[in-house]
Amino acid sequence: MPPGRPASAWTRRLLLLLFIVSGACGLVYQLAWMRRLALVFGSTTLAISTVLAAFMGGLALGSWWIGRRADRDPDNTLRLYAYLEIAIGLIALAIPLLFRGVEAIYLSLAPALEQSPRIFFVAQFLLIAPVIVIPTMLMGGTLPLLARYLDVRRTTEALCRPLSPEDHVLQAMPDVSPTKWHLAHVSWFFETFL
Repeated sequence: MPPGRPASAWTRRLLLLLFIVSGACGLVYQLAWMRRLALVFGSTTLAISTVLAAFMGGLALGSWWIGRRADRDPDNTLRLYAYLEIAIGLIALAIPLLFRGVEAIYLSLAPALEQSPRIFFVAQFLLIAPVIVIPTMLMGGTLPLLARYLDVRRTTEALCRPLSPEDHVLQAMPDVSPTKWHLAHVSWFFETFL
């Protein structure tokens, strides 16, 4: 931890940096997926609209669904955020293989669907959407988790501000953790090792 700065401010800056890098990676994924699908679908307009619809839908769905979980379990939001980022990275590595499978199915269906463009577009979307929606749902869940973490951290620090350093080590009873342990369990790793 840099000297002279409060640990929580430093942690917030680190999390903001990680979130920005994660968002930039999400945009790179989106561009790569659009270019890859343009090669498969043969029409850039269809590729872009399919990726955009699935991408934005996945972000919204993930924000809603994972955000609800963050509200139910606010003490583990930072850990869940880390798991989401790891899962996004692993799924991103698997996407090219999944696209190959989609491409094989698409190429076998294409001759039969050439005469009806609407069904053709729906088939394209139904093939691609599940592949894209899963990682984008995870991406959409990262913001509510970080927001909930920062809210819990801010509230905890506000509650502890009037306490003296000696009060932070008191344990009122065996079932209650001292204040310093409550503060530490939320962001111990970041404030200790980074």
